[in-house]
Amino acid sequence: MEPGFPSDYWPLYASGPEKHMQALGVIAVNYNLFEGSLFPLFAHHITRAGMTDEECKYTFWNYDNAQRIGAIGFTFERRETEQSVKDCIVHLQRYWNNAPRSDTFSCTPGSIS
Repeated sequence: MEPGFPSDYWPLYASGPEKHMQALGVIAVNYNLFEGSLFPLFAHHITRAGMTDEECKYTFWNYDNAQRIGAIGFTFERRETEQSVKDCIVHLQRYWNNAPRSDTFSCTPGSIS
């Protein structure tokens, strides 16, 4: 805990060192933020095609991440006019599809082929 902050009691059961658990929490929060940031991409062309925001949110949150990424790629490939945007979507798909593998989980240049 940081100096000046009230310290919670750390559990007596084997949960791992406090710093490690805090790091895992930070990773989980950032993963969830990244996952949620997919929604605007998912909704971009779908809402323009007539799906309501409510329908779009329902569909997004009932899809798993592979389905979300697939739907994003599908709609952008068919509806996006700018090639540079399409290229970014392909890059996002490659990143997301490779991210679970420990050897490609970094964002360093060249980590995604």
